[in-house]
Amino acid sequence: MILAIMTLAVSARARSSVAFREVMTTYHAGTGEDVKRTIDGWEASPKGWSVEPQFEQAQTAIFVAAEPIEADLLNLTMFFMSGRPNASFAYFSISYTTDAQPGFQSEWHDLPMFNFGATTSNLRRGPGNRLIADEVSYIVTGKIPDNMIWISARTQRKAITGFRIQVYPVVRNEGLLRGPAMSWSRDRDFVLTEFRVEVVSTTTNVALGAPVTATHPLYFEFEKMTADALTDGWPSTIAHPSEDVTGKGFHFEIDLGTERAFDHLTLRQRGDTFNLDRFGKMRICIYQQDPKEGAAPTWQVLNRPDGSYPAQGEADILRASNGEGVFHGRYLRISTENPVPLSPMLAEVEVYETRTARLVSLKADDRPLGVGSELRIPPGALRLAFQWEIPQSGKPYDRLYRWKVAGVNHDWQTSDSLLLEIPCPPAGEFQVEIQAAHSDGTWDASVLRLPFTVSARFTQTAAFLWLIGGVTLLIGVLVSRYFARRKIARLEAKSALSAERSRIARNMHDDVGARLAQLAVLQDVFAREHSMAPAAKSDLAALTAHTREAMVSLDEAVWTVNPRNDTLSSLAAFLMQHADHYLTPLGIACRLDGPNTWPDVPLRAGIRHEVALAFKEALQNIVKHSAASEVELTLRHEAGRFIIRVADNGCGFPEKTGGPGEDGLINMRQRLESIGGTCAWLPRENGGTLVEMKLPLS
Repeated sequence: MILAIMTLAVSARARSSVAFREVMTTYHAGTGEDVKRTIDGWEASPKGWSVEPQFEQAQTAIFVAAEPIEADLLNLTMFFMSGRPNASFAYFSISYTTDAQPGFQSEWHDLPMFNFGATTSNLRRGPGNRLIADEVSYIVTGKIPDNMIWISARTQRKAITGFRIQVYPVVRNEGLLRGPAMSWSRDRDFVLTEFRVEVVSTTTNVALGAPVTATHPLYFEFEKMTADALTDGWPSTIAHPSEDVTGKGFHFEIDLGTERAFDHLTLRQRGDTFNLDRFGKMRICIYQQDPKEGAAPTWQVLNRPDGSYPAQGEADILRASNGEGVFHGRYLRISTENPVPLSPMLAEVEVYETRTARLVSLKADDRPLGVGSELRIPPGALRLAFQWEIPQSGKPYDRLYRWKVAGVNHDWQTSDSLLLEIPCPPAGEFQVEIQAAHSDGTWDASVLRLPFTVSARFTQTAAFLWLIGGVTLLIGVLVSRYFARRKIARLEAKSALSAERSRIARNMHDDVGARLAQLAVLQDVFAREHSMAPAAKSDLAALTAHTREAMVSLDEAVWTVNPRNDTLSSLAAFLMQHADHYLTPLGIACRLDGPNTWPDVPLRAGIRHEVALAFKEALQNIVKHSAASEVELTLRHEAGRFIIRVADNGCGFPEKTGGPGEDGLINMRQRLESIGGTCAWLPRENGGTLVEMKLPLS
């Protein structure tokens, strides 16, 4: 019984067409080129294989495949699209051969058809695996009813090399059309315009096309139900017992042909909304031996014992854990304990055997490796190539399996190729996991787990690490000793330099300083004890002043050279003392602002010297050019910098450049920049100038 709301499951699968290289016939009308049109890939044609006027005896056509065909399922389609009404086979059969060179004398076998149909005629099975097409009456409407015949067959992966179509005459008894004929057309001839075979390799359902029997007649109303509807691949067909048969004692039996290990069973509900409750309380039993001979089931389950049922078009998937026993066998029996009349009722029964991938070969960078119990990858490999095999029948078109490598990626990755290439992981122990796919979208319950070890380079081994650690330790000791010696040498040199600087400073102060002081005193005594002309007395006074200035300069030089003054606090004290001693005698008030304590920051003599000279230049510019009466000196230690601000209340800078003191300002900036600092001068809001010097203390 066919439900119009459902679609053909087999036709929805992905297919690939078979190529044919030759067509042989016992007889054909027309030319050899007309016969070749049946394998040219075009469905419609005014010519093809026809046999007029040879209608008295059977005629044969043999289609030779270009390559042997190995597939589980085949779809055969015969097109009769010549534009001549009813010009299609009336009575015919199809067989196949596996001979290397197909011919009329080859060994031919009946094609195991499990589904067939036609577009414009009713097709039914006759004796000897032949098919009979009933005559179709039609009203002329201006549209010619061309016909197509399709057949689905399960071939169990035989290497098919050719197909044979045998067309038998039928007897016509109407008026002028009396006598033998090859079709129901007015001219009694057929025109086969195209013969096409498509490989359907996307199903892993091993029950597809399997023979089904029932213990009692099935229900029929418009047309008789057949038990084969449960394995015909059409979820739009249903089967259930007739009205005079109770559920008790009735069962369907499916013969899978060979014993198989099951992964899961799928029981499909009918696709419309009628009598869905006949699905509940079905008992499914699996047998290894023929149950007709009294064998006990190896596995069984009472599905939906509460009498519930899936929604229309839905399915129940049963696995080993749903029942009791060993989940493998050859025979499948379906009975019911459901009190609902006309039970059990199903649309389709699918059986999926366990699919477990197997490792065929393994390569590391195109280098073949052994595939024994222990997989060891040599060091330095960049890529691994696993070649898998799934020996069970069927091949889903969208994905073959999913995989992951434990320790590398945690998420499953799908693949449609049996060659799996991955980057080689780092040295360590890993495990690749493979789980095969089924054509119904489920994953097989079995998972292949293969551990493998990636060998480490010598440079990655523990011995090498210990060696590197020892060498590193030795080098560290030697380097430490070297730098310790250098540090000691530097400290000794620094100490010697400091001692030498202290000696020079002491000698300059004790010797040169004493002599200059003595010279200044003698000049004063000479001026008092000797009468001199006013001009001479003035010159001697000037000489005495220069001598005292030389003494001050000598003190500053001694301060610079003396290592005891190589600190920030010493520099700050010097600057404040110098500003007070320099400005106060000139009648310029000096206000000092600085912290009471300074951090212990060392400063080289060269840095102190440049800062002191720049500071003195700033004071000289104030005295010479600003006409200031007050100077404010601010010293700070902020954010790792020494900051000197000298502000006066003088006349400020002239508007034009090139004025007095510009060279001094440039010198100040250059001195600070030479030691990594900055110098800037800005006008003050209330008049005067601010000179700001900043020195990083790193």
